[in-house]
Amino acid sequence: MAAEGDRTMLSLTDLEQAVLGVLLEGEDAILTALRSQLALAQVRERRFTGVGFFTYFALPPDIERVPVPEKFAPLGHVIADLEGTRHGAGFVLFLKKGRLHMLEGYTYDEPWPAQVGRFAVHRAQAAGTGTLTTDLTTGKK
Repeated sequence: MAAEGDRTMLSLTDLEQAVLGVLLEGEDAILTALRSQLALAQVRERRFTGVGFFTYFALPPDIERVPVPEKFAPLGHVIADLEGTRHGAGFVLFLKKGRLHMLEGYTYDEPWPAQVGRFAVHRAQAAGTGTLTTDLTTGKK
């Protein structure tokens, strides 16, 4: 664990690392830049809600921002089969002013497991289609 001033930073969990790996996979320049941000990111705070969590990132102040529209849609469409849940979980990554801001994890109408054991992370597919993609420059699907 690293320290920023007098605040102890947390580490990403194995599940968060796997989810972020899938969310940020690809050769797009923006995804590449976000992976560079992630390499320098620390966990500032993690809040559990009972049905999921919010993990907030701390980044160096001089880190390069990615050029995304102000109202950029969050990155999502990643799900996980989680031991201890019947319906698994979904995940959304939020950016703020071109920087990694927060990862949200949530279950589908059931409690978040007290302890996450085994899991499998993968991309979700839109009903009736093949792969769902989002243009990272415009945020349009």
